[in-house]
Amino acid sequence: MNYVRMYETEQKARDAITKLRKGGFPEDTIHLVTAGANGEALLGYMIGNEPEVYAENLARGRIFVLVR
Repeated sequence: MNYVRMYETEQKARDAITKLRKGGFPEDTIHLVTAGANGEALLGYMIGNEPEVYAENLARGRIFVLVR
C-alpha cells in the first residue's frame, strides 16, 4: 500500500519527510516527488484512480511525499 500526500511547497514536504524518518519509516520507503524525471518515474506508484489529478498538480508545482 502507498501513502501519498500533497504539499504546496518543497519545504513543507521536506518537513513531513523529517517527521516520517523520526517516526521510524525506513529511508528507502520515503520519496519526494516533484515535476521532472523523478516525478515521472514515481508517478506510476501514485496513479490509483485519479492519474490526471497527480499529473495536473505536479505540473502546477506541487510536491508529493510518497511512502511505499
